[in-house]
Amino acid sequence: MTIPFDASDALARGFAKHLAAIAKRSGAPAEVVSPLEHAAYRVSLACAAGSVCIPLGELLHSGKDELDAKLEPPLKPTLEPPHTAKWRSDLEALREALFASTMLSASDHPIRPLVIDEQDRLYLNRYFDYEERLARRLLQTYTGPRQAIDQSLKDFFQRLFPQQHRASDVKPDWQALAVALAINRGFTLISGGPGTGKTTSVLKLIICAKYMDPECRIRLAAPTGKAASRMLEALSKAAEGIGQTIDLCKEVEGIRTALELPKEAFTVHRLLGASAHADRFHYDRDHPLPLDLLIVDEASMLDLALTVQLIEAVPSTARIVFLGDKDQLAAVEAGAVFAELSASPCLSLACCEQLEQITGISASSYQNASPSEPSLDNVIWLRHNYRFAKHSDIDDLIGLINKGDAKTLMARLKSGSYQSITWHDDTSSPLSGEAKALLLEPMADYIKQLDTDCQDLFSLFDRLGRYKILCAERDGPRGVEAMNQIVNEATQMAQRGRGHIKRERFVDDAVYQTWYPGQCIMVLRNDYHLGRFNGDIGIVMPNTQGHPVVYFPDALEPNKAISLSRLGDYELSFALTVHKAQGSEFDHICLVLPNKTSPVVNKSLLYTAISRAKKSVSIIASETILFEAIARPVKRYSGIRSRIATLHA
Repeated sequence: MTIPFDASDALARGFAKHLAAIAKRSGAPAEVVSPLEHAAYRVSLACAAGSVCIPLGELLHSGKDELDAKLEPPLKPTLEPPHTAKWRSDLEALREALFASTMLSASDHPIRPLVIDEQDRLYLNRYFDYEERLARRLLQTYTGPRQAIDQSLKDFFQRLFPQQHRASDVKPDWQALAVALAINRGFTLISGGPGTGKTTSVLKLIICAKYMDPECRIRLAAPTGKAASRMLEALSKAAEGIGQTIDLCKEVEGIRTALELPKEAFTVHRLLGASAHADRFHYDRDHPLPLDLLIVDEASMLDLALTVQLIEAVPSTARIVFLGDKDQLAAVEAGAVFAELSASPCLSLACCEQLEQITGISASSYQNASPSEPSLDNVIWLRHNYRFAKHSDIDDLIGLINKGDAKTLMARLKSGSYQSITWHDDTSSPLSGEAKALLLEPMADYIKQLDTDCQDLFSLFDRLGRYKILCAERDGPRGVEAMNQIVNEATQMAQRGRGHIKRERFVDDAVYQTWYPGQCIMVLRNDYHLGRFNGDIGIVMPNTQGHPVVYFPDALEPNKAISLSRLGDYELSFALTVHKAQGSEFDHICLVLPNKTSPVVNKSLLYTAISRAKKSVSIIASETILFEAIARPVKRYSGIRSRIATLHA
């Protein structure tokens, strides 16, 4: 049997052996080389799995099974050290061995490749450095202009939030509190699930920023090109609606408040001035970005390294606002920064009293118990859902997933009590015929539109955007590629009878591919010249010469169609991974889970997938896999909150 190559495992082993070799050349005692190699391997692999560090106790023999269960994906078998060594079961002996190797240093003087902090967290040096830098920047004093809390500001908030709850109401207006919190702070995190009003909050924050300073330099950013594009599109759409309910051009204290949105949203890399020919960004802490307010959407997708590089490039005179969903899938790389920083929404009494002055919302309606650690007063959770009715099927399902209540959730799925959620218990590999039928049924409207009028691109995109198949994995019999092939074959079969399928030469090097009208593809690489970004979804259609061109929903005119050969990297996109679908919304989704246990299938992935749906959900998964996923928590080790608490003391 061929064992699949695991790059992260190979790199971890290579790093461990390299560090052990350095220790030997440096004169380290022979008996400490094995624990060093063991520790270096485990911490390196933990970082590859998304953690920033690893508790030293997890390296002991007794901690191995627990660690494998927590990390995503689990660690591979370790480099086997002698079972008789004391350090295998004694924490103090392990710590002493690592210090004796001369490759480990304490956190108060981190000069070695490995670092250990006061809570016995083991780090690679660069990730400890990232956490230290992040903590220091977050604690840096905001030196920008502050808005006086006077009657004009209070009146402005009453106009901006005309429906906000007053002090006597039980439930506060979380959007109003979020904006009020962000206007005078250097760094604010706003967390909320789909439909909780993040876009509206950003829109009103922009209005407020322009009220405070008409010349305010605002920049919008997101981790990916697609997310940045969606951000700008969502804000524009929200602005159309808000302008009908609020008099945005009324004079307030001599300042004319007009709804002027930024014209562009950037990827974080592009905002920082990334270059294909350089390892560093143009903007950094020595060359700060020229802005007054930075708003970053889908911030849960930012890893630790990129977060540090971003916020260090923002001057202390500017405000930073991160938006995201703390329960969504974290970044692929090391660090779940947004989830860690927004884990506690506790605000101090002084902060709550200030928010009450601005909004008129009683602090007693939302103030939590006193925080167990110093509060930076910079986290707000948007808790009211405007999309799902309270106790609706999807709302209930999401709630049970977040609680990890697999037993109750499975009982409700089995009883058929959900009207808008369908579960097909399928263990087949590949999918059974019944499962395929469930998968393809929602595609009928799109295929019918192709048959009726394939030139009506607006209707085609409308029908295509209502439904999406989401998978946990790319490969395998129940992964994205297999699901795309199923839909592709079904759509081709429907087209073949009408004579649309043909083989066309569409690149100069004699590469021939099959295409057909209505084929759905996704761009895999940002191309600023073409104005297309990683994640953009288009439909292939013939031009007047019969050659394949791609239309996108924001460019339906024939002269804006792009030749398929010019797009570079692309793939079929009837189905997407859950990771790729972050930030998207569909009327209906079908979630397909693998038919065997997978570490990537956990409650965070289920939550992210289910919360993409606005109306209905289909789930194709075995009972065992679904139960395990709901009950499997996601754990990424980090020490950022400890770094902040230590520096804040």
